[in-house]
Amino acid sequence: MENFSLQSIYERPSSRHAVYHHRVSHAFIYKINGESLYRFSGKTITLRQGNILFIPQGESFSVESLTPHDSRYLVINFSGTPFRSQPELFPYTTLPAGYDTLKQLYRTWAFRSAPQQYYRCISHFYSLLASLASLSELHYQTAAQKALIRESCDYLETHIFDSSLSVGKLIEISGLSGTYFRKIFSGVCGMSPQKYIESKRLSQAKAIFDSKDFSSVHEVAESVGYADPLYFGKLFRKQYGVPPSEYLKFQSPSVPSR
Repeated sequence: MENFSLQSIYERPSSRHAVYHHRVSHAFIYKINGESLYRFSGKTITLRQGNILFIPQGESFSVESLTPHDSRYLVINFSGTPFRSQPELFPYTTLPAGYDTLKQLYRTWAFRSAPQQYYRCISHFYSLLASLASLSELHYQTAAQKALIRESCDYLETHIFDSSLSVGKLIEISGLSGTYFRKIFSGVCGMSPQKYIESKRLSQAKAIFDSKDFSSVHEVAESVGYADPLYFGKLFRKQYGVPPSEYLKFQSPSVPSR
C-alpha cells in the first residue's frame, strides 16, 4: 500500500436499505454486529459480525440489512493505491488482534489533529493492512482445502436447525481428523464450526422473535435446534446481551422503536 490518505473513520447503525453509485473512496467496513447483504455487479457478499469487507473506489452497489434492529458497522474511508481491484471479504475474527486494531484506529482518529496521534493512526492502519494481507494470502493457499469440507458444509446447511446436528457428525462426513477439520472450517468461515452453528441458529431465533410469529420461547428454541430452553437462553444472552425474555420486552408494540 503506497501513497494513501485516511479520509474518515466512523461507526453507525446499518441502514435498512441503501444504494451507492461510484463510491468516492476505498473503504474497509467492519461488521460490529448483525448481518448485511451487499450486491455488486455480478457478485453478492453477506457481511456478518466479526468480518471485514473491502470496497474499492468507484464501485457501485446496494446494501440491505438482514438484522435491521441490531446492526452496526465501522467504516474506514481512504484514498490512494488500491488495496484490491475487487470487493473482498475477510474473516477478521480469525486474526489474533481481532477487533483491537480497529478500535485503536477508531479511537485515535478522534484526536488526529495532534501530529503524534495522526502518526499513530497511520501505524494502526498499516497494522490492519498487514493483517488483511496475511488473511488474503491464506485465502488463496487454502482453495484446495475448502473442497475437503464441501460435503460437510452442504450437510450443515441443510441440517442447521436439526437438534441432532453435531460437529462430530460434520467431522465424520469429511473423513478428516477433528483438529484438521476445525482448522480448515475456521479458515473458510471465520469462526469455529460450533460458533458458526450457534450464530446461524441464534440469528434465526432472533428473526422469529422480531416477527412475533411464535407462541413461546421454548417453541422457538426447539425450532432452531435446541431442546433445552435454558441452554438456548444462555447462548442467546451471550450473543445479544440480554435473555430472550428481556429481548421480547424491547420488541413489545407498546415500546417505541429505537
